[in-house]
Amino acid sequence: IAPPPPPPDPPFAPPGSLAVPHGDVFEFQFTDVRTPINGVSLAEILLLDARGIELPTTQALVFDMQPEDSPTGQGPENLVDTLIRTQWTDLRTPTPETPVRVRVFLAQEFWVNSYTFWPAFTNPERDPKSWRFGVVRGAARRRGRALSEDNWGGTFHQLTTETNQEPPYGPY
Repeated sequence: IAPPPPPPDPPFAPPGSLAVPHGDVFEFQFTDVRTPINGVSLAEILLLDARGIELPTTQALVFDMQPEDSPTGQGPENLVDTLIRTQWTDLRTPTPETPVRVRVFLAQEFWVNSYTFWPAFTNPERDPKSWRFGVVRGAARRRGRALSEDNWGGTFHQLTTETNQEPPYGPY
C-alpha cells in the first residue's frame, strides 16, 4: 500500500523555500533573561511571511501559567494585541531546563519566514536573551484555557536558537 499523498501547501508558500516552516501553531521557549531573578516580559510577538508582512494571529497561550504568575493586565493576550504599549509578564524565571513556553496560534496554516518581538519597556532585566523557536506539529487547538502537561499536545520542532541578543529583537 502506497503512503497517502502529502497535504497541499498552505497559503502564501514562498517559491522554492522548503526549509521555511509552515503551520498554524508556533512556540517560543524562553530560556534566559538579562537578569535572571524575577521573570520574563515582552510587549509584542509578530510572525512574518516572505514579504515581511505580519501574519494574522488569533491567540497566545503560556504553558502551565497560573493567574499569580502574571500581574493584573499583563497576560499573554498582550503578546498578539498589536499594541507595543501593553506587555506580557511571567514572574517565573526561565532557564534552559525550565523554559517559559509561549504558543502563538495563527488564523490558518502559513509559511513563517521570520519573526520579531519587542521588549516591554518597564523592566529591561526581564528581556529575553536566549530562546528557541519552532513549529508545533499535530497540536490540538487548545483555546480559551491554560495549557499544562495534560493538554499541551503536539510535537515541538526547534528551528532557531538566538542567544545574547539586544532589543529590539528581529526579524529572524
